[in-house]
Amino acid sequence: MDEHKTGGMTEFLKREVRAWEQMRTVGYAGKRKGRLPRWLPVAAFAVGTAALLALALVLFVPWSSIKLPGPDAGQQGGVNQGITNPPAHEESGTQKEEQTTQGVVPEQTPVDPYAYDYSAVPAGAVPIVPMHIGAKQNPVNQTDGEIDMGSVMESACLIPAPQGSISVLIIHTHTGEGYNREGALWLEADDEEFARSADGSDGVVAVGARLAQKLNEAGVGTIHCKTVFDGQSNRESYARAADAIKAFRLAYPGLVCVIDVHRAAAINEQGHYVRSLAVKDGQGIAQAQVICGMNAGEQSKTNLALAMLLHERMNTAFAGSCAGVICKSQTLNQDLSPFALTLEIGSCGNTPAEAEAAADVTAAALCTLFLTN
Repeated sequence: MDEHKTGGMTEFLKREVRAWEQMRTVGYAGKRKGRLPRWLPVAAFAVGTAALLALALVLFVPWSSIKLPGPDAGQQGGVNQGITNPPAHEESGTQKEEQTTQGVVPEQTPVDPYAYDYSAVPAGAVPIVPMHIGAKQNPVNQTDGEIDMGSVMESACLIPAPQGSISVLIIHTHTGEGYNREGALWLEADDEEFARSADGSDGVVAVGARLAQKLNEAGVGTIHCKTVFDGQSNRESYARAADAIKAFRLAYPGLVCVIDVHRAAAINEQGHYVRSLAVKDGQGIAQAQVICGMNAGEQSKTNLALAMLLHERMNTAFAGSCAGVICKSQTLNQDLSPFALTLEIGSCGNTPAEAEAAADVTAAALCTLFLTN
């Protein structure tokens, strides 16, 4: 072995010895005994910082503001495609605007029930105009004499209508009186069937049937006469109706009140047909009015007092439902029973539905005027 090789071996052995000495002072995985690794402070700082951030998140950030992707985010785009899915309770567009009102329905401009478009009426046709009718004073005295209302109201009393007996008769002296067709806003000049009904089945007879039904349901025994009295002419209709009233009173001794149901033929100052209308809470009904025959002797006072009470009760329940009480110099068969009323329910411009709705209000008010015990 030459000197060069010997020197190289010596250096090699020296390095090996130093390496062996170093191995004795070094622990497992190259860590020196008694000294911390250089990366440990850095790792401890990082862990501490992360813990502080997590604590701040819990204390100061509301959980409701944290938006997490739904379970189908990766299936329908979502965060995997850079699209943020809105929370389930949020909506967009019109639905979101509606939610901001917190369930409050937006205010709408109410429709005027008395509005009428005259420009839509064909030439030569007669308008059928919705109107609220009513007199400035009540009752309206169309007789030649004066009426002592103080004396009249002293005679006011309830009508005896014991349960289990027939106390009321509903009759129609002018049976053929009908109503306007649903939706008709004007009358053609050649319409001869306007507001007419051959047998009243879609006119006053139907309204009388509704009135009788409601009275009977309330315990007021009522019978409804559907006989046609004006088939030949109106001139003798009251005489024929009088014979029927007398026959019913003989058949039903407990019958004390006769209600003759008509409909009015109201025309305004312009010559237009009137659709009398009372409105409450968006519901429109035909208006009624009570006609009193002041030639019925002493019973005229009793009947007028009854009419005034009915007017007051109806308008208390449904303002404007009774337009008023009209006193005429006639008998109107109101002298044939202890109590009698002539009711005009609606006008020729009203529909059957509006008239039947008025019959419901009328019946409810009438029930308060009967003694049913």
